[in-house]
Amino acid sequence: MSAMSELRHAVGSGEASILDEVPSVTGVVLWQKWRHLRDWITALPDAQTGLFHEAVAPWVLNKWAEARLADPTIAPALIVLDDWVRSPETSPRAPLAEACQHIAQWAQERGYGETAALFAETAAQLLPQDPTRAILAGKLARSAGQMARAERWFYTSIEVARKHGRWEEYIRGHLGLGILFMLTKKDVRAREHFSAAATKAIWTGYEWLAAEAQHDLFQFMTVRGHYAVAEAHARRALSSYPKHHPRVPFLAADVAYLLICRQRYTQAIELLRRFLRIVHSPPDNVLGLSMLVRALGAAGHERKFLRMRRRLLSVELAATPFEAAALWHLAEAERAMQDWQPAAEHARVALELALAEHDLETAQLAGETLSRVEVHSPVEPEPARDDPQVSELVAQLVTRLTEWAPTKRGRPRRRSHEDWSR
Repeated sequence: MSAMSELRHAVGSGEASILDEVPSVTGVVLWQKWRHLRDWITALPDAQTGLFHEAVAPWVLNKWAEARLADPTIAPALIVLDDWVRSPETSPRAPLAEACQHIAQWAQERGYGETAALFAETAAQLLPQDPTRAILAGKLARSAGQMARAERWFYTSIEVARKHGRWEEYIRGHLGLGILFMLTKKDVRAREHFSAAATKAIWTGYEWLAAEAQHDLFQFMTVRGHYAVAEAHARRALSSYPKHHPRVPFLAADVAYLLICRQRYTQAIELLRRFLRIVHSPPDNVLGLSMLVRALGAAGHERKFLRMRRRLLSVELAATPFEAAALWHLAEAERAMQDWQPAAEHARVALELALAEHDLETAQLAGETLSRVEVHSPVEPEPARDDPQVSELVAQLVTRLTEWAPTKRGRPRRRSHEDWSR
């Protein structure tokens, strides 16, 4: 048994995830730092003094230096933690929490989900009166499939935010719980939290958050198949969003998905083409492109479908968080074109990926697609009659997308982990 294997065998499963996810010396150093932080945070104040050796062994210093050189993007955060170990009694907590959050976001970007969640939780424990840290801990625990931990952190954020009158964080805590309960199919509780977020946002004057709550309710109703109710929430979200709000393009793409579900493929294509012209970040672009491929296939545009499918498959899907969802949309597109063999393959891979990522919603959808493909069940055709209300909503969205400018915002842009919540 190698030294690394022995180390993994000796530690608990939660701790071992850092060693499993993060390669080489960086993983060992991060595991050591996280353990030191955990022991220090949980120790009684009197026991915190003298918890660590005053003199750090030379070989340990060498490992710390190796880790900093291995990935310079987290070197500043590691330096903060190195200095803290040398003198924990005099180190303020805010820089420590910031360093842990930096590591959490670094880990999340690289697909180290459990590592990200552990460091985000540590940041929240270091500053227990900061609800934003608790919200991030909840989001990253949810992304890692740790739903019970995520639920605790979201409730913590709501409690702390209410105590200190931090209403934006209070609302976001409810939105986080709404998404969590939607993903775990606890529909009544999901609606309660989405509604609580929308109501509080209106009462406290956070119009853009009221719009985000309506947007999340729209997504929830779409996923559950309540399309008429979903459309009503989409209209409310659109009317409440500021003109240049960063989620307006995502609302258009989500409405396009609703249109695909309702077999209105031509209108979905129009919205998705406009979405892809203005949203260029790779993860979001991939998901939008996969929906466009699906709509083109379902609408019977064979040449355009083939061209866009080649474009989609040329992207490194594994480098995005939406690989499973993109492959599911691709499988549905191939089912529409009655290309059964690749449809089955892509649906099967999407199912496996979704299960591995604890994405129960996509897993269920991919499983249903696979079952339909195996019996060669075709997609439903586009209805012949127009729906005036749907056409009006699409026209309003087209106008908003035409006028939307990313540099003109009603508030400062902060990347939202819920631009697309799944």
